[in-house]
This record gives sequence, C-alpha cells and structure tokens, in this order.
Amino acid sequence: MVSREPSNWYNTFVIDKGAADGVALNQPVISADKALVGRISEVGTTWSRVITLIDPAHSVGAEIVRSGEYGVAEGDSSDSLGGNLRLSFISKNANIIVGDKIMTSGLGGIYPKGLIIGKVLEIRPDMQGISQYAIIAPDADIESINAVLIVKNDMN
Repeated sequence: MVSREPSNWYNTFVIDKGAADGVALNQPVISADKALVGRISEVGTTWSRVITLIDPAHSVGAEIVRSGEYGVAEGDSSDSLGGNLRLSFISKNANIIVGDKIMTSGLGGIYPKGLIIGKVLEIRPDMQGISQYAIIAPDADIESINAVLIVKNDMN
C-alpha cells in the first residue's frame, strides 16, 4: 500500500501496483489471511485505488456459511456501525445467529465465492418489520492494513 486518502481515511487507499502490473478495475482485494478488504475502483499505470468494504458505495453478495442463506453486505453511510458492515435483504425467518461466519456468495459478477467477509455481531429487525439485517464485523483490519493481495479471477 502506498497511501491513505486524507479526507476518506478508511474508505479508500492507494496501492503501488497498476495496469502495468496486470491490475484491472473491480478486481477483489484481500488481506494476507484471505479476508476481503474491497475492490479496485480506479487504475493508473503504476497505482490503483481500492474502495474498502466499509465505504457506503461498496456492496458485495454474501452468504451465511452455516445456513447457506444469502444477503448483501454493504458499508454504512451513517457511521452508526463504527467500521462494521450491514448485511441486508435477509428474510425475517432466516436462520442467522450471532457469530455466524459470512463469506462472498459468488453472485454479482465481481467477487468469487468463498472470500471471508466477517462475523455477525448483532441481528436487528428492519423498519417495516418484514425482514431483518445483521451487523457484521469485517475480518480484515481495514484501519491498520498495510499490505494487500489482488485476486485476478475470470469474473472480471
């Protein structure tokens, strides 16, 4: 990694690899322990910008590993989650519990199936009472990460 964005410290950062190194738009970015960090959002010749999981503009198809149910993990624009994610579009009767492991579902065309997103911290009903959502702690330490890997896959 090269630098953090001063106005957007945890939501984006710049790495020192770019198009000359085979980096392409929307490639997944992971930590050394294979936890999802985000994706490539901009590519230069020798640099790339990464949008992280906690950015409100970021979302990823997610699967609850234990039950096989799906949702969408997204950053939160209200800052109320404190660096955590929101797992939305979960049915009211979904089989989800605190501690469940969340991984990428492979749906959506950017992320391959099986990358670690995080673990469920809390489950809350939605405002209308017809579904629920979960608060997820990301496995990747977004605040202090200083090295990443770029996943080159056939989905891009």
